[in-house]
Amino acid sequence: MVFINHPQTILIALAFLVVFLIILYFVIKASKKDRVKQQQDLLDWIPAFKEFSDKWGLSMKDHEGGTLTFSNLIGKINEKEFEVFITEREVDDGDENFPGSTTTYYTTHIKIEAKEKRVNFVIKPEIFIDRIAQKLGKKDIEFGRKDLDKKFKFSSDYEEEFRKYFTIKLQDKLVGLQNEISGSISHHANHIIYERSGLINTAEELDKIDKVMVLLDMLAEAEIKKSSY
Repeated sequence: MVFINHPQTILIALAFLVVFLIILYFVIKASKKDRVKQQQDLLDWIPAFKEFSDKWGLSMKDHEGGTLTFSNLIGKINEKEFEVFITEREVDDGDENFPGSTTTYYTTHIKIEAKEKRVNFVIKPEIFIDRIAQKLGKKDIEFGRKDLDKKFKFSSDYEEEFRKYFTIKLQDKLVGLQNEISGSISHHANHIIYERSGLINTAEELDKIDKVMVLLDMLAEAEIKKSSY
């Protein structure tokens, strides 16, 4: 048996032990905090989900056991068909050390039937690469508003029709929701579609969706008064 009686060695060992115990304490504390937050998120989610569904006249479709997940929802908003669904995409990110490893990415889709059939468009938050593309000559639809043109990117196959459709009222509503919108809004195949990465599973995220829903409903209701066709 070997006895360590060198004072400096003992102090170093004690120092490592103290550091280890401090790290362990904060790890346990953070883990406990995460568990508490998850429990609170679940408690907040149930009434928030019910309130959202009641407000927008939605019902669950094909839910096993009636789980309260923000997916497979159907209903009508102001007599317009409405649907929420999730798509999944698996990406192979394995290497020689972890072959076959994959990551699943989720996208939440909200789809509302649109009254206007004569227009298509895509609206999305403007990012750095979009600004670079503009400087290189790529055309973007602008409305002469800094609070709009610098925050969002607009594209359409029918720019003239889109300008008539996207009124000042809709522009103002979009500007007011710039902190809530984290995905793209498009008019495709006679539907208004909102797509954002990830799942909606907290009351806070659902509150943002609730605000965006007002804009989606306005877009679905909007019609062009005069057409160039």
